[in-house]
Amino acid sequence: MQVFLYFIQQWISFAVLNVFFYFQANGQHHIPSSGPVILAGNHTGLLDTPMILSSTHRRIKFLTHEGVFDWPWIGPVVKRSNIITVTPGKEWQAVRACVRHLKAGGVLCIFPEGKLTRSGRLNRFHTGVAKIQELTGAPIIPFAVTGGYEAWPWAKKNPRLFTSVAITYGKALYANAERSLKTQTVSLQETVAQMLTPIQTKAG
Repeated sequence: MQVFLYFIQQWISFAVLNVFFYFQANGQHHIPSSGPVILAGNHTGLLDTPMILSSTHRRIKFLTHEGVFDWPWIGPVVKRSNIITVTPGKEWQAVRACVRHLKAGGVLCIFPEGKLTRSGRLNRFHTGVAKIQELTGAPIIPFAVTGGYEAWPWAKKNPRLFTSVAITYGKALYANAERSLKTQTVSLQETVAQMLTPIQTKAG
C-alpha cells in the first residue's frame, strides 16, 4: 500500500509541476541507478519535495521533522509518506533508521539546513548529513532548488502559479576520513551555494 501511495504522490507531483509551473530538472544522471545514496540540498519552499519526487525514478525516503505533521493540508499527507521521522530528543533513533535504510541500498533525502528558509537565502548546514555519510559510506549527491521560494514559500497559503522552478543535481561527494564532519559539511554547503543563482548564495 505504501509503495502504491508513493507512486501516486510521485505522479501527482509531476503533473502539478508540469501543468501549473515551468518545471525543469537537470543532472539526474548523477544519481546512481542502484545502491545507497544521500540526496542533500537547500530547502526553499513547499515545492521542494514534489520536485525531488518528480526528478528520479528511484524511491526516496525523506528525513522529516515531526513538526511538519501539524501543518494544515500538507501534514496529514507527509505523515503517510515514505519518511523517517525526527523527534526532538530522539534524534539518534532517526539516525539509526537512516543508516539501516542506506545499508539496505536505499535513497535518503536530507535538507541539511534543518528548516525551510524564511528569507530565500541559504541557511547554515548542520553536520548530521556528514555523520550519516560517515556511518554508511554512501555518496552524497548535492542538489540546488531555484525558484521554490518565489513560487511557494513557507509563510504563504497559496502558491504563485506559472512561475519557473528548477532542481539541479551535482556530482557525487564522498566521505573523507581525514576531514572533520564540520569541514565536510561546509564543503557540501559551498557546493550547493555554487549551484545556486548569485542572489541565493549568501548564507543567512
